[in-house]
Amino acid sequence: MNDINFFEPYLNKTNRNISYGKYIPIILASILVIGLVVYQFTLSQEKSSLTDEISTIESEINDSEMQFKYKKALKSQEEMNAIKIVLDESEKIAMGIKNDFNVTKDLIDSLINNVPENTYIISMRYNNSGVDIECISDSYDSAAQFIHNIKKDNDNYRDVFMPYVNEDNGDYQYSLNVKIGGELNETNQ
Repeated sequence: MNDINFFEPYLNKTNRNISYGKYIPIILASILVIGLVVYQFTLSQEKSSLTDEISTIESEINDSEMQFKYKKALKSQEEMNAIKIVLDESEKIAMGIKNDFNVTKDLIDSLINNVPENTYIISMRYNNSGVDIECISDSYDSAAQFIHNIKKDNDNYRDVFMPYVNEDNGDYQYSLNVKIGGELNETNQ
């Protein structure tokens, strides 16, 4: 009689090697699909959150009290701009007044004291930046000396300019523009 071997069917089978190479793409594809689903879900949640936040902000903006505050702020900004314009104009006026007070009796006396011999002042006119002087001298050297004397007085005068000179029978008629304010330095510029 034949022995019955229960293990024979298992022994006749060949050894099978499991090929993991076939399963790696399937596993990677599964991970990728799961990742995309999670990413889509996350994006959907963020979109929902941002949509809720936008609607909340819009409702706050459209709130009647907020609109009132916004209009009030705009009105305040317009008033502030108007005040700034008035302030700028006031500063210009104050600067003009300050310049007006710079022409004092002492400055005019100083100009007159700087007049050399044989030079005569015909007229003096104040302008925004200084004094315009019309003069007559019997020589060009006297005119040059007058300019030199004024320039030496750095405490009162910043600059002296002679726009024109006319000679008439040996007499020189000329004009001087004298800038008031002392010597130009870092504080005056």
